[in-house]
Amino acid sequence: MKKLYIKNALSTKDRMQNAIVAGGGAGILCLVICLLLTKVFGFYSPYIYLGVGYVIGLAVQRFGRGVQPKFSILAAGICLCVLLVADLINFGAPENLFSVLTSFGTSSLIEVVCRGAACYLAYMYARAVMGSNVR
Repeated sequence: MKKLYIKNALSTKDRMQNAIVAGGGAGILCLVICLLLTKVFGFYSPYIYLGVGYVIGLAVQRFGRGVQPKFSILAAGICLCVLLVADLINFGAPENLFSVLTSFGTSSLIEVVCRGAACYLAYMYARAVMGSNVR
């Protein structure tokens, strides 16, 4: 029996490096877009972060093509870093950010939920899983 080898197949290490580069690039691009919207155009909404998580997850999935959980953890970590940097630039000092997120009210709850949902979206969309009806 003959064995077939695909010469240009990527190893897990190569896929992880591609995922780091693509996820980092997507994170930087999303950070620039978020800061452009908030600082230049004066538009701020926590729902923007949902798109950030989705884009980072898709970039890691598309270029990393990994099925291990480490790809999902990478995407969620990149998303969390982007959200923290964007918030620190938007709100200034960490004390201001902490006071915004811990003030009791509906808006602070929505802010926290959107940040968590963005990291969850990045985590869920980062892995290349074939088919949703796997049993």
